[in-house]
Amino acid sequence: MITFTGKVKNNLKGSGALLRFLYLLLTLSLVTGCQEDLVDAPVDRLTIRVELDENTQSFEVHLVIPSSGIHELWLRDMSRRSDACPGVEYTVARHENANLSSEKINDLLLTRLTPSRLGSIEISYSVSPVSSLEGISPAMLSECSAILASSDNIFADGLALFLAMRPFDENGQPFRFGETEIVLGESLRGRSSVFSTGTELGEGRWLVERFDDARFALLGVGSWVEASIHSSDPARVAIYHLGDERATISTTTEGFAAAVLEAGLRNLSEAFEAGGQVSGYKAYVLESNTTAAQFGSYAGEARENAQIALFDASITPQRLSLLLLHEAAHTWVPGRLGQYDPASTPIWIGEGLAEYLAWNEFVGHGVSPSSAIIARLNAALQNRSVDRTPEILDYDHGVLAAFLVHVYSDGGLDGDGIARFVRTLMLSADEVLTEDRFWSAVESNELRAEIAAGSTLEQLLPCRIAISGTEFTLAEGLWPTFDTGWSLSEQEPGLISDVRVDGPAALAGLAPGNTLIRHVSGGYGDIHHPIEVLVERDGITGVVSVMPRGDTSSEPHFQYVQDVEAVASWAQVSPSTSCLSTSEMLQ
Repeated sequence: MITFTGKVKNNLKGSGALLRFLYLLLTLSLVTGCQEDLVDAPVDRLTIRVELDENTQSFEVHLVIPSSGIHELWLRDMSRRSDACPGVEYTVARHENANLSSEKINDLLLTRLTPSRLGSIEISYSVSPVSSLEGISPAMLSECSAILASSDNIFADGLALFLAMRPFDENGQPFRFGETEIVLGESLRGRSSVFSTGTELGEGRWLVERFDDARFALLGVGSWVEASIHSSDPARVAIYHLGDERATISTTTEGFAAAVLEAGLRNLSEAFEAGGQVSGYKAYVLESNTTAAQFGSYAGEARENAQIALFDASITPQRLSLLLLHEAAHTWVPGRLGQYDPASTPIWIGEGLAEYLAWNEFVGHGVSPSSAIIARLNAALQNRSVDRTPEILDYDHGVLAAFLVHVYSDGGLDGDGIARFVRTLMLSADEVLTEDRFWSAVESNELRAEIAAGSTLEQLLPCRIAISGTEFTLAEGLWPTFDTGWSLSEQEPGLISDVRVDGPAALAGLAPGNTLIRHVSGGYGDIHHPIEVLVERDGITGVVSVMPRGDTSSEPHFQYVQDVEAVASWAQVSPSTSCLSTSEMLQ
């Protein structure tokens, strides 16, 4: 997931009422997470005090707003909500030195205030319900702006905790609040707190440059442990997790992930040069309560120099590292590559390019063999040949697009063509990141011409590619589907409820009643390598290898392999004749 940054023009003409009406239409059309490029408010420091009502488990937010220069103030609900979670509700409890009116627009609260006398405007509102930490899932993180709490610990998304605020001057011109102090009240002050942005002042107080920075921040209160720290120039990386009995993630896993994340941030900063240095980065990691549908699942949300990662206990250190790297790549993509416009910026650019950069860094560190990035490319090619959800296909389209950019720039995957491509995009970062601008930044005249002529990504695949001295050939034909051959219980996480006769799981010796504890390696769509899983059978725990190949698909598609003849023993394939040679690509 990405929190994008957008622009709202601040040079509208006309009456104040018309300005506010146009502003409302524009901001309601923006996706959640967009920020406006506005002038800072000429007012003193804004203060926000946050309390937790122990009886109702709702948050109380109290604002003290200097009224100088404010003709009207809007507070709006811009949190995300879906069927996967109830979302949050806001109730205005008290206001002083202002006249107030509230209404619901598309079920979202809009409150207007006008100063009634000199002095600061004060307003208090409650935020509820707060979801239980014991019931979190990747779907909740990816589809909601959530506040999660247990008896001792809290994770709060600033987009849910804080209403969006926009002041207007006497001419109806919107501006934004500058320096803002966040104060944790008495009900929270006795616990440790981690705010993802700003300067810690001590005693539960944080200072941020702008109020909008607080809205896009992440807050952890309670037994959050700074489990892994890696310091270097320019990146300082800290991973936080809950230090109570729910935290089953091992120190080894966290240390591995933090080391990869720190190295990845440093390398990306250096590769992109003008992209700015990452002076500090915080990753909050939470373990979800796994259900059958979520075994091995994960989700992440990127913010400015921070992220929240949610995963179940079965995830491998490598997969957690990739998740953290993907979200970290959003520091540049699309944030520093161009402005985001929901009507003009395809999702595949942000998600797919971040995904490819993460895999490229992952393999580049030597953490995983070169075949790992080929497995990711093959998964994308396979997904595009079958009926997958649009969200998955956005990632896959972007991965293939970035792969083509890379290989057409260098003739293989060992050069720095993808970094040069990103640096080119950064030269016009003030422009909207459209599909046309993405392809215009490509070095290869041949690739730009083919895309402009309407060629599909599959039509532009090279016949052979090399990475780390290993060569892969493009094969075409009918391939087995990705299939483990097991079904999981809806009641008990990881419990195998059924095994298909003669399927991959059965051939590996798995049976109903066995319990999958965690992935060890492989999986996630790769039909060329086995999945290794840690399994408990009759009280004995051990690693089992499963080759996840199901029935042969009915739709031919491409895959990159090292030995076409060897693969032809289990797939109906041959070397592709629909590909391009290196000389054709680089002409």
